[in-house]
Amino acid sequence: NDVRKVNPAHVDLTMAFGDSISAAFAARAGVQEDRDIAFSGGEGTKDQMTFPWLMSQYNYDVEGMSTRRAFPMDFWHLPSGDYHSKTDHLNFAESSGSVFRGSLDEQWGLLQKTRGDYDNFDSKWKVLTVWLFSNDVCG
Repeated sequence: NDVRKVNPAHVDLTMAFGDSISAAFAARAGVQEDRDIAFSGGEGTKDQMTFPWLMSQYNYDVEGMSTRRAFPMDFWHLPSGDYHSKTDHLNFAESSGSVFRGSLDEQWGLLQKTRGDYDNFDSKWKVLTVWLFSNDVCG
């Protein structure tokens, strides 16, 4: 009843919108998106801390993070179509994503489609990290 009493254990879902930074493109060197260690949306480990990993230390049932690294789905047509539904969960980041290319709208649409996969989505505490504007500087 009082937002001042919210603590990390209350967070049930972590979500991320973003560009290649949030998709962790080449984080381990190479041309893969290392989505599992993305700071805002990857499951992480104690040696590769991510925001979802930190939340999972307070709530073992936290959901939504990417669980695997992956190649961009359609490298030549990025940013569109770079969501891996089986492993990305609520991390909608896409390499080359930018607002002027429609990424924010696309990622919002994916969230709307995916929310039904989570019981009581509307009543759970969620954190959405938006880190998207790197490719918009010149656009």
